[in-house]
Amino acid sequence: MNFRTLIISAISIYALFSGNEASAVKLGPVDRVEAKIDSAGSDSADFDYYPELGGVMRTRWEMSTTTGESRFQVRNARLNLKGKVAPIISYYFQTDFCDAGKIKILDAWTRVDILKQLFVQLGQYRMPFGTDSFRGPANYIFTNRSFMGRYMANVRGVGLKARYTFAKVPVWVEGAVFNPTAITDHNQWVKKYAYAGKVSWSPGDFKVEAGYMSLLPEDVRINLADASVGWSNGNLTLEGEYMYKHYTNDAARAVHGFNVWGEYSLPLKKCIFNRLSFHGRFDSMTAHSDGKADENGILTPQLPSRSRLTVGSTLGYKYKSVNAAVRLDYEKYFYGNNTRPDSEVGDHLSLELIISF
Repeated sequence: MNFRTLIISAISIYALFSGNEASAVKLGPVDRVEAKIDSAGSDSADFDYYPELGGVMRTRWEMSTTTGESRFQVRNARLNLKGKVAPIISYYFQTDFCDAGKIKILDAWTRVDILKQLFVQLGQYRMPFGTDSFRGPANYIFTNRSFMGRYMANVRGVGLKARYTFAKVPVWVEGAVFNPTAITDHNQWVKKYAYAGKVSWSPGDFKVEAGYMSLLPEDVRINLADASVGWSNGNLTLEGEYMYKHYTNDAARAVHGFNVWGEYSLPLKKCIFNRLSFHGRFDSMTAHSDGKADENGILTPQLPSRSRLTVGSTLGYKYKSVNAAVRLDYEKYFYGNNTRPDSEVGDHLSLELIISF
């Protein structure tokens, strides 16, 4: 008897002896277990126990036009699994099996829908802050993330989050508390925490978001504020975002970052690809410290001030839940006179193939 058969048999026996019609079990063509369960204070609701599998892979070739070097990469190879164990209880796992050659457990959380408009989430996931930083590899517009999304607010944590969605206005708010430690260590006991909050308003074709986040990577607390405005009419999308990063007790100079981009897309016919888009971006970030002190106990910037202009195009294919895209981008970097960029952070050309399901 395999594991699936064991689980189905156990649920069937429970349904047989419970005497509750709401717990009746039926087997579908792929042995799916569907149940109708009465939730407290609510009507019966059908749901599916069967988990859903998804994933995304990004493979690329890059050439530095600054140094003449090039490389091949598997930038991401992510798999995720999500599902429900009850009408109001859900779960989600996500692992990147090749983040530029490294395996990383990204997300592992459980969620309870306390009310129709309110849920509570516990586990490991991205802290609710920022707009561009919340785009996953399957939804990237450019081959590389913005400076804000990669350096200033690329933070996952282990903690508790709640979201409330208003019924009569297109607004939701989130608040969360996290361990201040890295996600690679869940064992430390702490007295101080990291915090994050976000609000999103979507009137018509616009989306307006704002957030606050407070981090404690070591001894210096870092506070961030963020605001963004986006607009889309279907073919054309425009977005601008500003982020401010402050180090308490003047431990380091504050960081300013912004990201402005646009994309225009049009449908294609008589071609295996069914979408063509052109995109452009200008983003910038002042000198940045990750909040970790050097051997002298001083916060020094690891990254110099920089700006970047990105232009490119994407050929896309979409059929139901399956997506594929070929993307070509060119990035032009701008630094001060005293900075000599290497292949990683200098001008370069990127060709990428993305597949998601």
